[in-house]
Amino acid sequence: MVSFEEIAQIVAQILEIEIKDINFNSSFDRLGADSVEMAEIFIKTEDTFNLEIPDEDEYLFKTVLDLLQYVNQYANPPSEGFPEKKK
Repeated sequence: MVSFEEIAQIVAQILEIEIKDINFNSSFDRLGADSVEMAEIFIKTEDTFNLEIPDEDEYLFKTVLDLLQYVNQYANPPSEGFPEKKK
């Protein structure tokens, strides 16, 4: 399960703000995210948690909590592959 802190870290990094300024109910508008920064947040989130956020779902995210809930619903654990056979 993805934690709030993991999502907040991405948001803070992209928006260049302190994590302490982010809470569950922080709106991306209030945090100052523009459309380019939102796209960067989505891309970083997709890469970090191995999921795809379809363009038609991007309007769903008004708060950090919205993004956290979406990630926890749709994230796929990274594939570790098969262990090598011992000879």
